[in-house]
Amino acid sequence: MKADTTLERHGRATLDPRFRPAVLENRRYRQQVRDPVPIVLGLERENGAISRYETVVNNQSDDDTFRYLDRVVKFLLWARGGWRIYIGGPRILGEQIQRWYAAGGARAFDAELMGRVYEKPFEVVITNFEGVPSQQETGAPLGGHLDGCRIGFDLGASDYKIAAVKNGEVVFSEEFPKVAGRVRLHLPDEKSRRVGQAVAAAGLPALESAS
Repeated sequence: MKADTTLERHGRATLDPRFRPAVLENRRYRQQVRDPVPIVLGLERENGAISRYETVVNNQSDDDTFRYLDRVVKFLLWARGGWRIYIGGPRILGEQIQRWYAAGGARAFDAELMGRVYEKPFEVVITNFEGVPSQQETGAPLGGHLDGCRIGFDLGASDYKIAAVKNGEVVFSEEFPKVAGRVRLHLPDEKSRRVGQAVAAAGLPALESAS
């Protein structure tokens, strides 16, 4: 199969010639795989939730394969989240991911951040294709917190909206600073935001913590 040549046909990005769109680079890699082996990546989140991603890689540990797997793992981690990554495929690839996500590794920042987010030590588990847990996605309701006293704000492109709500009833709503019609975009600075929040909070007897 002939590899995709979109970049060659249309040239490099003018402002950053080194830029490589991930979708094209990933497609190019998969098209050039000559000795494919399956690999599955599993990301574990809170309460045992598991997200799986299956692909193929070269059976050889070449630079292209390491680069492809690095970008896929990093993308999945930031798109779906997780405190544990299962690598179900060639052991040499799993060991490289372990080194990258270890303390002092190339992806140590990602590992440390995800560990803080999920409040668990980040880890990479090397296993075979069948050893990755089955997918267990979970849903969670968003919003709906109308009890108590709350304030909310929206940093719009033209103005700054803020509201105070008490047990689901709006007791204050305002837009400021009003800059609609101006050509130059303006966003309120920290002082303006604090003033707006103070004005909204003045209409409430107390404030609830975020939940």
